[in-house]
Amino acid sequence: MKLHGHINNLPFGESATIELCGDAVRSTTTDESGDYEFDVPPGSYEIVFSLAGHTFNPPSISGTWNQDSAVPPVSDPVYRLDSSECQTV
Repeated sequence: MKLHGHINNLPFGESATIELCGDAVRSTTTDESGDYEFDVPPGSYEIVFSLAGHTFNPPSISGTWNQDSAVPPVSDPVYRLDSSECQTV
């Protein structure tokens, strides 16, 4: 079974990491268009999105899939300023 999805508006040249946990465990990265795909058996999964310095909305998607399916698209990654990057004036 194929689970496939898309992350909207990734920063140019960046790939997000997609972790799949549940009845199978897989990891992949998005292509240059923000698309990703997993080959997994039917089952229940949590799909977690990550990109260094960014947050996603939602940060993960959970569900039970029994046939080839499109995962709902994920909103634009938002840059997260780490406290180490803050400057005092």
